[in-house]
Amino acid sequence: MPERLFLRNHSIISQFEDHREQRRWVRMTAAFVILSFSGVAAANAQQNRPIADPSRNSVNARYIVGFDNVRKGTDGDLRYRGDEIVFAGGSTVEKIGRDQLVNVALGTERAEKGGTAGQVARFAIPYGGGAVLGAVSEKEVGILTLDFRDSRGGLHSAVFLMAKSDAFEASQTLQSNSVAVDAVQRPTGDCQSQAAVGAMGVTDIQAAPGITMPAEYRAIMYEHLLSLPEDKTHTSTLFRIGDASGRCAPLSLSLQIVGLSKGNAAVRASSGPIGLFAGVTSIRVRVTVTEQSGRVVFTSVEKGTRRGDKESLNAAVSVADKIGKDLRKAQEVYASR
Repeated sequence: MPERLFLRNHSIISQFEDHREQRRWVRMTAAFVILSFSGVAAANAQQNRPIADPSRNSVNARYIVGFDNVRKGTDGDLRYRGDEIVFAGGSTVEKIGRDQLVNVALGTERAEKGGTAGQVARFAIPYGGGAVLGAVSEKEVGILTLDFRDSRGGLHSAVFLMAKSDAFEASQTLQSNSVAVDAVQRPTGDCQSQAAVGAMGVTDIQAAPGITMPAEYRAIMYEHLLSLPEDKTHTSTLFRIGDASGRCAPLSLSLQIVGLSKGNAAVRASSGPIGLFAGVTSIRVRVTVTEQSGRVVFTSVEKGTRRGDKESLNAAVSVADKIGKDLRKAQEVYASR
């Protein structure tokens, strides 16, 4: 009997050891694959570093924000040689004079290929296999942000997605004509006519000391806020930064970025279920609304976040929606005085 019990226990232990060895082998294989892809990516990054091609004058791009008459998500052709920058997408054509450029910024964003199917696959693969899938299925895209003035001096920010090398090339060509966004000053002088009741002028968007705000996040937040309908903000007109009429509005809006944690879809993609909460993008903005006299009417700090497999840039949209609600509250406070 003791011998049988010993053999049985020995068999169970052997099976456990075999199972543990199999799991260890799978984890080692997964780690090897991740390191292999990382090594290849690093080598390619060194060998295939983008170099501006002076013979090119256009790139394929997807429009995000910045124009009044182009549908968000429109694919088209962005041409940037000569005196004009032209985006042609569908039946619409938008032009920016090179002398209107204020700033050109280059950014990147990681996003996972496959959408919901990729998310489900990560849950289904055991022993860390989902981490391998997440590591090899993410991609990186280039983001080109163009800040420019309109005929009234108002600041616009157009954002485009494109291949990373194309974004680098376009930014290298266009940056020679740009100046800092901070150089866009609000006009000074006496108001010839008072702006309509309920109007508000955006004075500035600044980052607090120690905070770096990527241009694309600032641009998307700014443009989305300006696009909100009046019934969302109770603001009849929201004037752009630098608009000559904005200084005559009864109220002024100042935005300060006080916190930014930029997430990474690659982190979310490679972390299984935990990835839905890891690598979260978070933006915190201090909202201040003042009267012409400088008296503060309303102040608040809003936070926008984006988790899961959605693009991190959507956090800028989230915080802009909350700022829109603050404008409504500020108008109500001002009207009650």
